[in-house]
Amino acid sequence: MNGPVFTRSFLLISSLLFFIVDTIPAENIVYPGNAGVVNAARRYNADKNGVRDATDELTNACRSEGFNIIYLPAGTYLVSDKVWFRGEGSGTGPILQGQGEHKTVIKLKPNCPGFQDPGNPKPVLQTGRGHPTNFSRGVRNLTVFVGKGNPGAIGIEFMSNNNGLLDQVSIISEDGQGKYGLDLKIGDNGPLTVRNLTVKGFDIGVNGISSNTATLTNINVENQNETGMYVANHHSLYVENYYSKNSVIALHNEYMMVLINSTLTGGSPDTMGIYNHYFGHLFARNLKTSGYKGAILNRSRHSGTSIQESDVDEFVNYGTTRLFNAAPEKSLNLPVKQPPLLEWDQDVGNWSSVTAHGARTGKADNSQPFQNAIDAGKKTVYIPATDKKFQLRKPVIIRGAVERIVGCPAKIMAPDGDNGSFVIRAGSSPVVYIEDISAVGTSAKNRFRIIQESNRTVVIKSVQCFELRGNGSGDVFAVDLQGRVTCMNPKQSMWIRGYNSEKQKELAKGEVLPEDAFNLQNTDGNLWVLGYKSEGIGIKVKALGGKTEVLGFFMYSPYLSEGDTYPLVEVDNAHFTMAAFSHVCHGTDCATRRYSRYVREKQQSISRVLFADSLYTRKTVPLYNALNGRSMSAQKMSLPERGNSRALKIGLSAGNSVRVEAILPEAGHYSIGIYNSQGRLMGRAEGWSSPNGTIDRTVEFGRVGKSVHVIEIRTGSNVVVSEKKILR
Repeated sequence: MNGPVFTRSFLLISSLLFFIVDTIPAENIVYPGNAGVVNAARRYNADKNGVRDATDELTNACRSEGFNIIYLPAGTYLVSDKVWFRGEGSGTGPILQGQGEHKTVIKLKPNCPGFQDPGNPKPVLQTGRGHPTNFSRGVRNLTVFVGKGNPGAIGIEFMSNNNGLLDQVSIISEDGQGKYGLDLKIGDNGPLTVRNLTVKGFDIGVNGISSNTATLTNINVENQNETGMYVANHHSLYVENYYSKNSVIALHNEYMMVLINSTLTGGSPDTMGIYNHYFGHLFARNLKTSGYKGAILNRSRHSGTSIQESDVDEFVNYGTTRLFNAAPEKSLNLPVKQPPLLEWDQDVGNWSSVTAHGARTGKADNSQPFQNAIDAGKKTVYIPATDKKFQLRKPVIIRGAVERIVGCPAKIMAPDGDNGSFVIRAGSSPVVYIEDISAVGTSAKNRFRIIQESNRTVVIKSVQCFELRGNGSGDVFAVDLQGRVTCMNPKQSMWIRGYNSEKQKELAKGEVLPEDAFNLQNTDGNLWVLGYKSEGIGIKVKALGGKTEVLGFFMYSPYLSEGDTYPLVEVDNAHFTMAAFSHVCHGTDCATRRYSRYVREKQQSISRVLFADSLYTRKTVPLYNALNGRSMSAQKMSLPERGNSRALKIGLSAGNSVRVEAILPEAGHYSIGIYNSQGRLMGRAEGWSSPNGTIDRTVEFGRVGKSVHVIEIRTGSNVVVSEKKILR
């Protein structure tokens, strides 16, 4: 009989307390004795009975093991100091795995020295520090409990790079004191994923992130002293299903934020639910609040509009960027589904091991031993942890009774030119989980693919692969994924949470970009992504049909050759939404080697380009929308209107400059943009008007002969002046 499949629901009961309710029994994570999993209670003698201090034993385990699972059996592990993983330059892993969120408890003793100063806080558990080389770290299925009298405590400092997952974790302060519950603002952190988190107490429930990005889903915070969640300047956080029960501000945002499908309760009538800072970019959708004065206090420099109502259908603090009139002002708002839960197989003696069927690390092809393990009739197939890789040169068909493939964790190599892959086809279980697998080196040297060709639901968790391909009709979910994604079937729907995909190869001068130099491609299906980070060359998103929604996109340090003209995003007669995009490039040559074209969009036979320099928001795009234009009229295919014209005086100055005089509706900050007939920004200036709203400003611009230009003046996101002029 197959294990039951469950879904996760979130309920608000009459007392306004939030509970994350699983119809699945409390999780009980167990492994076979020969899986290669490190039992810290056995190997490192960590006391699990809450009697003897286990700080040194846990730290020794976390610092001694590499890419491995450190398993904490059910019990209470008393600590009096920081438990920490390997630090800077330390490489991949480990994963700290409890037996169950409410079964495995790491408990900080009351009144511990070193945890007394909120100005110099200290973590109970720390997974990394410093440079971005703390790969594939994990904390799962456990509770960190902070005893009374530790006001300088941080529950967990979670750091991981490229990928990493904190999942099914509670962080609880016994007396409500402590600096942060979960702290992500450490070192050069991310990208990483956090899901199914509960934080009770502390000054700030969730703090971060620093440098890169974090994707958070199913987050429950309550009874914070200052703020439920805090996002500092120049940091990006992408969040769904955020449930806050607080009288204080539920969210303080200072940079790039996505917040969808969330509920904020318990607020004070003197406090707004969300504070969006002067530097903040906020995209919010399907937001409900209660008790607060209003939903959003918006102080962004790009728009001063606040939301006094309690509920928010959709909000973006700057406005929508479009290249065609047909595109909507609001996002696609694609249906969002959560992955189904699958009960963990308790009968570990009946799991099927690939090594028991002859699989060996090294250069030998293991496709047949893997296939034999799949066809053994067991529900769970496991790949034991080893220091070396298992090679696959042929497809392995996932069929029959298999409902879960577990790496402990596993390393797989599929050499270029072969077809090493997992192919999901028909089977007796409606759901298949594949988790904790690393295809070492996701470059052209390792072509391991996971291919969906069935009507079954596939859930991918903490996997690195060359490609995840959706070519079936069954739903595909991925959490904490690294690799390329291709959605091909019109009946295929894919939901990706916490996605990192890179392509590091630099093109030689004059070399043509390869056809497969893309990271995310949708040709016909429905593709939804929350939290996407990329770097390196290539077209990062190809929307060539179907419907694609990317909520939260961070582009870091590209390596374009000088003169490259391909775009970051390509849209070809497709529905597309991109929210909360930001672009960061470090180095002295960024001016010539960063992406100058953010979007190249084609609808019908008309192509247009969104140039990076044309954006008032510079290296960010708060919201970009496109609508498939195959059946659109010529009028709707026209350029978007730039606003209502008002009195404007233009006078040419010496050289490539123009003098602009105008009267604004009210005094304040303004920006002037001069656009050519293709919509490219040719000149820009900003400043403050006089007290009566008048401006008189000379703007430098790039001029090419005699042509029509649009002179546009904005206050915040509002276009108050738009005039067409012939500039010579």
